[in-house]
Formats: sequence, C-alpha cells, structure tokens
Amino acid sequence: MVKKKLIAWAVLLITALGAGGMAVAAGTALNLEKSIELALKNNRAVKIAETEQEAAAGRLRELRAEKLPVINLTHSGSRLKPNPSEPAFQLLGVDPPVTDYFENKLTASLPLYTGGQLEGYIQQAELGVKNAGLNVTRIKQQVKLDATVAYYNLLQAKSLVKLSEETVERLAAHLKNVQARFNAELITKNDVLRSEVELADAEQSLIKARNGYDLALANLNYVMGIPLGTEIAVEENLSHGQWNQTLNASIEQALQKRPEVAQYDINYEVAKRGVAVAQGGYLPTVSLVGAVDRNDADFPGNDNGNWSVSLVASWDLYNSGRTKSRIDQAKASQDKARQASLQAREAIGLEVRQAYLNVNEAEQRIHASELALDKANEDYQLVRARYRAGLGTNLDVIDTQLALTLAKTNHINALYDYNISLAKLQKAMGM
Repeated sequence: MVKKKLIAWAVLLITALGAGGMAVAAGTALNLEKSIELALKNNRAVKIAETEQEAAAGRLRELRAEKLPVINLTHSGSRLKPNPSEPAFQLLGVDPPVTDYFENKLTASLPLYTGGQLEGYIQQAELGVKNAGLNVTRIKQQVKLDATVAYYNLLQAKSLVKLSEETVERLAAHLKNVQARFNAELITKNDVLRSEVELADAEQSLIKARNGYDLALANLNYVMGIPLGTEIAVEENLSHGQWNQTLNASIEQALQKRPEVAQYDINYEVAKRGVAVAQGGYLPTVSLVGAVDRNDADFPGNDNGNWSVSLVASWDLYNSGRTKSRIDQAKASQDKARQASLQAREAIGLEVRQAYLNVNEAEQRIHASELALDKANEDYQLVRARYRAGLGTNLDVIDTQLALTLAKTNHINALYDYNISLAKLQKAMGM
C-alpha cells in the first residue's frame, strides 16, 4: 500500500513538472485573480516577449563593447618552393630551395572617434532595451485581458448551463401537469404534443450550453497555459459593481500609462538618433592600432620581431551622394515615427471611449434586465398557478416560460457584457 502511494505521488510530481511548475489539479477552484496569475506565469506570448527583452539587452552589450579595445592574435605557417623553370635557377643549374616561414602577430585596435555613429547606435540600443521592457508590459496587459475574458466566458457558459437546466426542469414538471390533465380528459392531445416539443427544444439548448461550457473551459486552460482537458471550477458568479471615473479622466490615464504610447515615443527617438548616425557619414573616423610581429624560418617563429603603433584616420570626401541619401531616409523615418506616435494617441483615445460607452450601455441593460426578470418571473408564477387551477391555457404557460428564459438570458448577457467591457476599459487605460 505504501509503495503504491509513493508511486502515485511520483506520477503527480512528474506531471506537475511537465506542466511548467504551475500544474492545476483536476477540480481545483479558481477565482479571476488566480486565473490571471497562471496566465502570466505560463503564457507563451509573455515568455517570447521576455526573450526578446534579453536579446535587446545583449545587442546593447555588444555595441558598448565596440568602444573597447579589440586584441587579435594570429599565427601563420607556410612552405614555399619556387618554380624551377625560372631563368635564374636554370642558369645556375640548381634545384630551388624550399623555404619555411612562420609568423606570430598580435594586433590591438581602439576606436577613438566615429563621427558620433557608434554613440548613436548605442543610444538606439538603449532605447531598444526600454522598448522591449515596455513590450513585455504590453503583452502582460493583453494576456491579463485574455485571461479575464476567458474567465468571464466560462462564468457566462456556467450560468447559461444552469439556466438551461432550470428551463428543462420547469418544462418537464409542466409536461407532467399537462399529461395529468390530458389523462383526465380536460385538454386535447395537442397540448401534450406542444409541451413535449418545447421540452425537446429545451433539452437541445441544454446540450449546446454544455458544449459551450466545455469550449470555454478549454479556452481558459489554453490562456492559463495548462492542459486543455483540465477540469477546474470557477469560484465566482457574474456580478457587477460601479465605475465612477469620468471619460476624460480615463483617457488621460490611458495616455499616461499605456506602454504603447511610450513605445511610439521611443520609436521616434530611435529615428531621431538615426538621423544623427546618418549625418556622421560626413565626418572622419579615427582609430588607434598597435601591432607586434615576430617571424622566423623555424617554428614557432619568434626570432625576428618588430612592432608598430599607428593612428589611422579615414574620411569619405566623396561617395556619390550616398550619405545624403541615408540622411534623407532617416529624416523620412523620423517623420513617419512622429505621425505614428500621434496616430497611436488618437487610437487609444478612441479605444477608451468605445470601452467606456460599452460599460455604460451594459450597466443600463443590467438595470433594465433586472426589472424585466422580476416581471417575467412574477408573470410566470401567476400564469402557472392559473393553469393549475384550470383557468389558463397551456400556451400561456409556455409563452411565459419562454419569456422568463429570455429575461434571464438577457440578464446573464448584460452582466457578461458589463464585466468584459470593464476589463477592456481597464486594459485600454493601462491598468
């Protein structure tokens, strides 16, 4: 028995490690906060953005290293036999000697001045690191929204399944009443058939609702980065609070906190540095180069030696207008980045406004659907009581049942739309 338990625990441990260290046991109850936490931990998009950030940091280190000395050691060995058909060897009547040559060369170089181009590339790389960090933040905000939407999709699907089950139960109970009245010869067979059809339709709706729940569950598992078939339970129910922030304040917060705004500003600064880099093509470059050279006819070649220190300057006095063309391209990229930055601000303002209006609309629909639900429920209870007393018709009961189901569906959808719209508004505001 103990051995079997140890094996079972080992299997669970291996499964957990295989799921990335954030495995979720079947039947685990999750709230929205935990779902978002799992998504941010496991989601592939976040991991990809983080690796891109590491690559940007590596690029910056590479460019900074360009300002430091480069030391290079080379060794070469060669053997040369002259052509025996050359006139000098033929005249002397001797076979040309074989010559060995070995050389060791140590070279060091240091860039002293690059016309500001290397500095410009480094500044661009520094901005690239900031941009990559902001991209991680942007991806996390999107994943948070995806997890929130998937979670509320599951809550909505759960509510619709419950509603469909209640509808089936009410229609099944009503069918029993109809069958009893038919057996007592108080109604015709048509009423029984109509009730049976309504019950069959409700059962089909229940099948669709359960499939919708399974699809919503698989989608939430995907966003959270856990096995798609994991059975989990959601702890919460659809509800709503109240959003009191004004539209203008929401837009202002979005422009301050959305990472995309800062990213477009960085892209403009990168393009601006690109102009300076291109203008550096008009300036000279200066490098300090030192070398130590030792060579000999015998390996390893250390007998003869010399050294040199050189100051190397290079200046393109004329390159057929290539530098000017690069400057024109860089300026065009700068103008494009500026327009893109302005466009992003306008798009974010529109996104916030749309989400804000959708929140207000959903909130009003919630209040309206609550009133309609109360009236539909009261109407159903009255009509059902009248039917049991023999005062109403089967059609009246079915109609009020359909109206009650519709009212509950509208209320569920209004709650869902409110929560989704609020999540989109918060994401649009950079929260």
